[in-house]
Amino acid sequence: MQTVIAKLMDLKGLKSKTLARKLEVTDAAFCGWKNGRVCVPQGRRKQLADALGVEVEDILDDRGLAKLVEGQV
Repeated sequence: MQTVIAKLMDLKGLKSKTLARKLEVTDAAFCGWKNGRVCVPQGRRKQLADALGVEVEDILDDRGLAKLVEGQV
């Protein structure tokens, strides 16, 4: 099952490596977030949400997907 982050990335056509570089984290760290093995550190959540075009709360639950499907993002 894909995480919210992975689904948002797929729907927006974003790549892990690109986002990792933008957020200045290692590919391994980003993959942990994307796959749900590691929680996104609180200090990085705003950056990640901005990169995905959603609110911080949206990357923590399914609201980001609902907004994207409804065309609000």
